[in-house]
Amino acid sequence: MIYEKAFLLLSNPFPNIPHRHSLACYFFLQQAAADGVACSYRIFLCGVGDITSWFAPYHNCKNYDRICCNSSIRIIYYAVFITSCNLKNMKGVVLAGGLGTRLYPLTHVTNKHLLPVYDKPMVFYPILTLVQAGIKDVLVITSGPHVGDFLSVLKNGKELGLNHLEYAYQQKPDGGIADALALAEDFADNGPVTVILGDNTTDANISLPVQDFKTGSLVFLKKVTDPHRFGVAEFDHKDSKKIISIEEKPKKPKSDMAVTGVYIYDNNVYEYIKKLKPSWRNQLEITDVNNRYIKERKLEWAELDGYWHDCGTFQSLYEANHYWADKILRKM
Repeated sequence: MIYEKAFLLLSNPFPNIPHRHSLACYFFLQQAAADGVACSYRIFLCGVGDITSWFAPYHNCKNYDRICCNSSIRIIYYAVFITSCNLKNMKGVVLAGGLGTRLYPLTHVTNKHLLPVYDKPMVFYPILTLVQAGIKDVLVITSGPHVGDFLSVLKNGKELGLNHLEYAYQQKPDGGIADALALAEDFADNGPVTVILGDNTTDANISLPVQDFKTGSLVFLKKVTDPHRFGVAEFDHKDSKKIISIEEKPKKPKSDMAVTGVYIYDNNVYEYIKKLKPSWRNQLEITDVNNRYIKERKLEWAELDGYWHDCGTFQSLYEANHYWADKILRKM
């Protein structure tokens, strides 16, 4: 289906009866959402009445203007301006490979990303983060001896709100994050991807950065107390908003802003990965990919707003369990 920019000026002499053009626009957005096409639009309301609630589920940019006029005139004008339609819809990639050796003996039994974090398998959290952002097509990349366990847990993804779920197998479990991401090239189909590490849990809503993404890359940062465990951003002394490099697990971190396991990339990422050389760990490092985008001046960043924690160690797994248990039980 082809979505084009559209502007509809809608009038309705009967405030309680939706005008047929209003319904047409409503169903346009409804179909676009079902097809995974991100539409941004503005609603201008004149007169009495309010139809914004109709459009709320499809209101990507969350901005609309009310233009007041004489409400004694029993005519409502709705101007709905569909400003953009992203034809290459965003897809999601969950990286759930590796051997999880730091969590032995638990990971002798199953893949690390299937271990419980309170009442859900760990991998549910990154998938639900993608679904919350409107991403319904997801690829799970895994490796190691327990890959079959994912099928029985995730099935076809429908229970988690996915439209489509695929799996890919990383032949080298210790090949690195970038090595795993390279497997998503066919799945991405020349479009952008939001990538989340399978052991990352967050309650941050990344919908707006996902919808606003156009090209290049975007990494999500979070202030941490132990930056030596992560890739760490170094900022320009003259422009504190500009990242000039990212250093992987530094002994002397140049900031306390860690690169979380949440990234957005355009389709150039696969060519960059193909040109990587293995690090001293004999891995293809995602930090090297991000630094390539920095070199090309195509890397942006956003601070992850909300809770974020990886679950790669016994301590961090315990802390994540404690947070989610407390949060969920408080709602009961």
